[in-house]
Amino acid sequence: MKEYSFILGVLRLFRQSKLAELSLRDKKAAIPLERNDFNMIAMRPINEPDVLGVLNDNRFDGDIEGYVVMDGPAYLGHALYKVENDITLVLDVALESNPLIDGAVRAAVAAGERAGAHSFAVNTQNLRLAEWAAVFCKNDTSPYPNEKLFHECK
Repeated sequence: MKEYSFILGVLRLFRQSKLAELSLRDKKAAIPLERNDFNMIAMRPINEPDVLGVLNDNRFDGDIEGYVVMDGPAYLGHALYKVENDITLVLDVALESNPLIDGAVRAAVAAGERAGAHSFAVNTQNLRLAEWAAVFCKNDTSPYPNEKLFHECK
């Protein structure tokens, strides 16, 4: 049940950010946009070792996993992570939008939790991940407990 709540939350966040983006575009263009002018943003697991190899480019060792972020058919970026010693290590994000970076980190941590990880860490050598950690994990020590991002609804 916790996983479904997370997925719904991520979808709501993406939808809100996309609607805000469209609202700004509307104002700049001064013409109304129809709701079907955008597609649904999706994070899809990367199941092809060759694709993971290209995105990793020999930067990280071990069993790397990842997500591609798509807006309909358009590639927006990716996130790479691995689970090691019960810790999800978020290694890389290649995304520009802060809501998408947040969603990618949360998706990686959720996947790690499904694989048995109880905590997570982010690669602060990646500027976007360092910025994310400065906002969401300020004053905390890595690795962070998964509960930092997820908690059961009461």
